[in-house]
Amino acid sequence: MSQRRPDLAIGLLKFSSQQDVLKYLRELSDFYTKEAEKFGDKLGSMLRTGPGESAPQKDEKQDKKDKDKKSDQKAKVGAGGWVKIGSLMLNTSNPGTATTEVMYQVHEELKAKLARTNEAIKSFEQNASTLIPQNATFQLYMRNGVPERMIVEAVEQKKALFNFDGKFRVV
Repeated sequence: MSQRRPDLAIGLLKFSSQQDVLKYLRELSDFYTKEAEKFGDKLGSMLRTGPGESAPQKDEKQDKKDKDKKSDQKAKVGAGGWVKIGSLMLNTSNPGTATTEVMYQVHEELKAKLARTNEAIKSFEQNASTLIPQNATFQLYMRNGVPERMIVEAVEQKKALFNFDGKFRVV
């Protein structure tokens, strides 16, 4: 198995055999498994130690003054200290909690991608022998890092480039 990161972009990937498709899908599944475990371990350690333990504590008077100043300067702060700036969400008030929240979202997305990739592997393995011709090329449509559609192009038998059929008559 290769150690490279699978292509996660949106697009078409071309393969020349069923084995190549299965190899790619299994590598993708292994990648998502490892990444989900890695983020799960990080998230678990963050939750055990507490997300905001290293942040210095302010007294209530200073905190109230800071909030009054910030409310005049910025838009309303949403739940968890998130502020919407254009299409981007920004958190400056509690980075520990924000990091934990984002890590949880990444972990959940990886688990969903892993489940959908494993479904694709299972479906392809079950139906490969019945619906797919043996000598074909495959185009796999990836969307957000998940296999979504497959185009099978049956390789036609090559016709002879030149065919001469002549009839002769001896006189």
